[in-house]
Formats: sequence, structure tokens, C-alpha cells
Amino acid sequence: MFIAYGLIGHLVKKHFDDDLLLRFQYWLEHYACNWAHVDDLCIKAIYNFLMARPHLIEATQVWSYSDVPWCRRASNVVWVKFIKRKIGKSVYTLDTNLVFENCDQLMLDEDEFVQKSVGWLLKVTAVHHQQDVIEYLKRNINIIQRSTLRYALEKVDVDTRKSILSYSEMSRKS
Repeated sequence: MFIAYGLIGHLVKKHFDDDLLLRFQYWLEHYACNWAHVDDLCIKAIYNFLMARPHLIEATQVWSYSDVPWCRRASNVVWVKFIKRKIGKSVYTLDTNLVFENCDQLMLDEDEFVQKSVGWLLKVTAVHHQQDVIEYLKRNINIIQRSTLRYALEKVDVDTRKSILSYSEMSRKS
């Protein structure tokens, strides 16, 4: 599996058309069997594919509706390098509303690896949009899993992190 990802990763920029995105979804739903498969495919091959086709980045959001948890995880992982990314001579910025919609869709997902992907996406979003992420976390403090919250707060300054975590503790007790 990893060899195939490695081989295709170098060819996707020029040698395939936009329909390859559907093939990626198929692979995620039928061949990925652990988080490493998902992350490797997303961070290498799909990343290179989308760098050449930024108009398709947001199209991966439909993966969050998949019946397969590995595909749902990929709907977040595929975006972590596109929160704010230089592509050619311009800067692509993923809409934070789209990020939060995806997190809303997956917030109650029972799969631990999907939850970790929600935290990861929020963590990298906080690097460029910290206040928006903090407000999002506060709005969802009663439903967000503790592990997801802690992961989302990894890049936030210590005082803010402590404040949100204590706010979480207080809200869970009431």
C-alpha cells in the first residue's frame, strides 16, 4: 500500500485528471485499514494532487459523510496543510466556516481516530485563526471529547489552554 502511495505521489501533479479524487475516496473506503494509510495518502499523494488543483480542496468535505471511519478521518487530515498555504504566486486560505462545519459533522463520531483528526484540524487552524478556534471550542465545550479538546489546544498559549480546560471541567460538572 505504502509503495503504491509513494509511486503515485510523484505523478499526480501532471499525469492524472480531476477524477483521480474519486479514486482516492475509493481507496480510503476500500483499502485503508489504519491511520497511517490515511495520513500517508493524504499528506503525500493527495496533497501533491491538490497543490496542482486547489479548486478541488473543498470537494473533499463530502468524505466526512462516508460510512467508513478512515475516509471520515481523511476529510480532516487532507486539509491540515491547506489552512493557509502558498500555491504558486498566491496564498490559498481554507475557509474557517468550512473547517468548523466539518468538525461539527464529526464532533460526535465514535471512532477515536476520527476524533484525533478533528483535534488535529482544529490545532493547525488555531495557528492562523486562534480566536476563532477558541470561540468554536467554547461553543462546543459540552460535547467535545476531552482528548479532542486537548489535542486542539496544543498550539495555543499556556494560559489560554489552562483557561479552556478549566472551563471544560466546570461545564462538565454542572
